[in-house]
Amino acid sequence: MTSQLMGVRPVPGVLFGITHDRDGSAIVREPRILKVGIGMPRGRGLNVWIHNDKRWYFRMAVKGSDGKVKFEIPHRQGLATRTEAEKFYKDNFSKAAEVNYPRKLGFFTFTRPILADDGTEVFAPDWEAIEAHGPTPTEIDIVFLDDNPFSGAYQMWSTSELRCKGDGINALRVLSMAATAQDQRLVEQAKEAGERYFPIIEGCWTHDCPFSKEANGRPSPCKPGGDLKFQLARNIRVGGSAYFHTSGYRSISHIFSSLERIKTLTGGRLAGIPLKMVLRPYKTKHNGQSATQYGVSLEFRAEDIAAVRQNLIDQAFKFRAGIEAPARRLIEAPVAVVGGADEEDDEVPAISAQAMVDEFYADSAGIDDPADDFEPPAPMNAASNSAAAATEAKTQQLAEKLKKSKRQRETQQEAPQAAPDPQQQLTADEESPPSPPEPSLQPDDIV
Repeated sequence: MTSQLMGVRPVPGVLFGITHDRDGSAIVREPRILKVGIGMPRGRGLNVWIHNDKRWYFRMAVKGSDGKVKFEIPHRQGLATRTEAEKFYKDNFSKAAEVNYPRKLGFFTFTRPILADDGTEVFAPDWEAIEAHGPTPTEIDIVFLDDNPFSGAYQMWSTSELRCKGDGINALRVLSMAATAQDQRLVEQAKEAGERYFPIIEGCWTHDCPFSKEANGRPSPCKPGGDLKFQLARNIRVGGSAYFHTSGYRSISHIFSSLERIKTLTGGRLAGIPLKMVLRPYKTKHNGQSATQYGVSLEFRAEDIAAVRQNLIDQAFKFRAGIEAPARRLIEAPVAVVGGADEEDDEVPAISAQAMVDEFYADSAGIDDPADDFEPPAPMNAASNSAAAATEAKTQQLAEKLKKSKRQRETQQEAPQAAPDPQQQLTADEESPPSPPEPSLQPDDIV
C-alpha cells in the first residue's frame, strides 16, 4: 500500500479544475474579445459609424439648457480618416452626456470591452472591425470554428451578478433569493455542497415563474438570452471570439432555427461554413403603439442546388479534414480533485453584470425612457447644403403658387353663392399671405 502511494505523481502540464476537467478532458474557455451588437447601452452617448460617403461620423449626446439630453452630429461633413475618428473619440468620450436608456441602431456595431478611468467596464469602438465592414453594415460575413456556437438560457441579472438562470422548466437561483421554506432547505443543502445556487425544480419560465411576468407596467425581470460565438470573416482573430448576445424572442428563434436547418444538411457540422448574419427591421406593437424592432438571422446563400452541395456540404467536410484535431492525451484524474471545473462562463465579474444590465435589462431596472431608434442621416457637405437650400426655396415658391391657385378656384366656385366684392377679396389675399412649407429634416433635428 505504501509503495503504491509513493508511486502517485502529479501529471506534468495539467491543472485539474483549470486546464482539465475531472475526467481528464481539456477545458477550453475562449475569451470573448469583440462584441457585435445592434444598439448602444445606456451610458456615455457617443457612437461612431462609417457612412455611405466612406467618411467617419459621430452621434453625440449633449445636455441642453433645459436639462434634457439630445443628440447632435458634431462633424456634419464627417472625418476623412480613422486616425481622426479615433482622436475625436478619445478627446470627447468623457464630454458626452449620460444617456439613461439603451439605444437601437439600424446597423451592426463592433465594440470591445475596456476599463474606463473610474474602473467601470465600457464598450469602446473596435476600429479595425468597423473599418473592415464599411458603411452602416446590415449584413456581415461570419464563420464558426466549432459545431456548437449557440447557447441560451432564461436569465435574470442584477448590476452585480447573474441571479437566476434556467431552461424554462428547471433553474438555478442565487442563495440570497430563497423565498419559501422549501427554498431554505435547498439553500442549506447547496451551502453544505459549497454551491452558489440552489435548484428550482419545475418552476422556471414555462412553469409560472413569478419573475417571468410583467409587473407594474414594467417588463419581466427575467428574459431569454441567446449567445452566438463566431469569427468575423473580414477580421479573423483566432485565440479569441466575436460574439452576439440578444434577448429578442425573434432573433433567438431565427438564429437557432437557421443553425438547425444547416445541421440537417451537413450531418450536424457547422464549423468552416461561410454564413451571413443579417439584420432586418420589422414593425411591432406594444400597448397600442407601433415601433420598429430589429431581428437577426443567419443565411447561407447559393445560386442553385449544385452550389449548395459544393459550398455548404463539401466545405463543412473539407474544413474538418483540413484541421485535424491533435491527438488527445488521455489523462487519468486522481480520485479526489479539490475545486474542480465548477466555474461556468456566465459566472462573470460584477463589471460584466453591470454591462449586461445597461444594455439588455435597463427596462427592468426602473428606466422609464423609451428606447431611441436611429437611422444615420445622409452626409451634409457644402454642395449638398447649397442644393438643399435651393430646393427648399423652389419648394416654397411652388407652395405659394399652389395655395394662391387653390384660393382662386375656391373663389370662383363660391362666386354664384356669395358674390364677394373683388376689391375686398384682393385685399384679403394681400393681408393673408400663404404659410411656408414645413422644413425638411436635417441631421441636427434628430433627437
